[in-house]
Formats: sequence, structure tokens, C-alpha cells
Amino acid sequence: MPESQPQQISTIVWLLQSGGIAPLALGLILAFVGIAFVIRPNRTWGMTLAFLSLLPAIVGLIVVFSAAADYAEMARSPNLPRPAEFARLTGRAMGSSFCGLLGTILPVFVAILALARTAKSVDTRNAETRS
Repeated sequence: MPESQPQQISTIVWLLQSGGIAPLALGLILAFVGIAFVIRPNRTWGMTLAFLSLLPAIVGLIVVFSAAADYAEMARSPNLPRPAEFARLTGRAMGSSFCGLLGTILPVFVAILALARTAKSVDTRNAETRS
């Protein structure tokens, strides 16, 4: 009787399931908020958005460091770790770092667009006052 093979899932789905949903969701929320600042430019809020855009990467790094602490605890353990535990920790670290980076790139791009639009509207107002 042949052994059944485990079902393969895509890498992106594995990264999301392993712990990447939180930083990616935070980045998407910040990107949607940033779209409002592209439509209605505001320099102060655009700069605030640019700084807040780093939050998904920070959240991802915190999860990576906690996974590293769990690796150290696993190494100090007297019994051998199971491969499933090792894979779970590796997936959590990889998923949070990848999705944290992706969750940072999206709102940073939107923040740059919002700030560029703010600069354009300021230049337009300055040109109108000179005329």
C-alpha cells in the first residue's frame, strides 16, 4: 500500500499561516489610511504616516527575536527537539520578517506619494500668491 504524500501548500500561504498576517494587516491598514492623505494632502499627517509605516517591520523584528529566544531555549533543553518544533519556529521567524517587510513597503510608498502631493499643492499655492 503506497504512502500518501502530504498536501503541498504555496510558500506565501505558509508564510502567512506561520505568523505573517499581523504585520501584513498592519501595513495594509496604514496603506489604506495613507490613501486618504494622497486624496487630501496634509504634510503633518503625511510625515506621521511615514514614521508609522515602520511599525510592521518593528513588529516583525520583535517576533523574530522572540523566535531566536525560543531557539536558545530549545538548544538548552536536555531532550532533542522535534523537527515540527524547529519548523514552527523557523516559519514564525520567516513569516513575520517577510510580511513585516512587505507590510512596511506598501505604506511607505503611499506616504511618499502623499508627501509628494503635499509638496505639489504647496508649490501651487505659492505660485498663486506670487501672481
